[in-house]
Amino acid sequence: MLDNSIRYTKIGGNITVHVSEVKGGVKITISDTGIGIPEAEQNNIFDRFFRASNATSMHADGVGIGLYLAESIVKAHGGEMGFKSTEGKGSEFWAKLPINNKKHV
Repeated sequence: MLDNSIRYTKIGGNITVHVSEVKGGVKITISDTGIGIPEAEQNNIFDRFFRASNATSMHADGVGIGLYLAESIVKAHGGEMGFKSTEGKGSEFWAKLPINNKKHV
């Protein structure tokens, strides 16, 4: 998530990372003032090898696997991931991860 924020936010833009405690876990939120994701393409953002049309024009070298892998890892740990985005204004991605409070002996 952070790599995408850095990659798609132009120099002079802003990126904010926030970590907070939520019921049963932790929530990591990364907000940016980057290029955003076109609304018509948002349903595909976590698909393997998918890249938004405006992302491909800005950085031709990506393969579209980062968000797919991030979501897969978060889900494998019992968490969830989501986002909101406005093209031309930026994106906010978040991941909620459970914390196991059981003490190990």
